[in-house]
Amino acid sequence: MFYIIGCARSGTTAIAKILGRCENVEVGVELLPNLCIESRNLYQNNLKINPKTVLTEARNNQIQQVNNKGKIFADKNVNYLPFIPHMSKLWNPKYLFVIRDGKDVVRSLMDWHSLSRGNIFGRKEDDITSKVVKPEQDWWDYSRIRPLVGETYYDEWPNLSRFEKCSWYWNKYNLELLKQMDSIPDEKKMTIKLSSSNVDEILEIMNFLNLKPIKIEEINFLLKKRINSSRDRFNIEENFPRKLNWGNDLNLKFEKFAGKLYEELGFN
Repeated sequence: MFYIIGCARSGTTAIAKILGRCENVEVGVELLPNLCIESRNLYQNNLKINPKTVLTEARNNQIQQVNNKGKIFADKNVNYLPFIPHMSKLWNPKYLFVIRDGKDVVRSLMDWHSLSRGNIFGRKEDDITSKVVKPEQDWWDYSRIRPLVGETYYDEWPNLSRFEKCSWYWNKYNLELLKQMDSIPDEKKMTIKLSSSNVDEILEIMNFLNLKPIKIEEINFLLKKRINSSRDRFNIEENFPRKLNWGNDLNLKFEKFAGKLYEELGFN
């Protein structure tokens, strides 16, 4: 059993689709229930149900069904982040953590909002003019973490631009992810930067997860396909400028919210 976890728009769907080609695994992509509301509530420390109960009710039957087929169960979901300690105690799974260049993530989030008619940080808590108030009105947007009470940017959050919020989000999510990773034994985790990965790294991951590898030619094809990009998903070309075309204003804003971690992770 393994789980693929990473910040939104970091390539988790792509790696899930690639690994899902192996014949001895079933890799879910945000299996239902997708835990959007439960994840945000747990992150904010106001989940009213025991996290282990949430997980077992959501996944135990699905896990058993896959195991009965003689296959490995896996799922990818950004919402597993605050559940990691409870998942480890329940199932002792392996983890594949996906980290992507923050500037690429922000660009993709900006496009996902505009080109796919998404709703990235479009709730009442983000914009006082919004009519999206209840979690059930847009559970995916609700699931995205925001500054907690007392944290930096909590009070000024509604006045930040969407670009600034996306920069903050990439930084905060990955800080939390790194914190969770520190508590997991090395033999239970691997990290991948999908945008710079190659066939050998994918084969190494398949071996780590006890998957039967697919052909090298197929891996090469899938790596070049840009799975789940705006073009792949909606047949729409990206609109927001790539990082090489960012002006001084965008670079300074990103650096303010995420510059330190960006450098620590080796991006430039």
